[in-house]
Amino acid sequence: MRLGIAPIVDPYGKLLHLVVPRTPGADATAFLRFIASPAARQRLAALGLVAGAR
Repeated sequence: MRLGIAPIVDPYGKLLHLVVPRTPGADATAFLRFIASPAARQRLAALGLVAGAR
């Protein structure tokens, strides 16, 4: 069990947790769809970032 907040060094990257209401609004839905899209993966990969979950 971990207590408190501490940075975790992960050589494979860090997960991005998105928290939205049970019924997300239109802006949140559009953002979530973009993040999950191949277009986002391409753009983020070009910046040296990765989109997706393990």
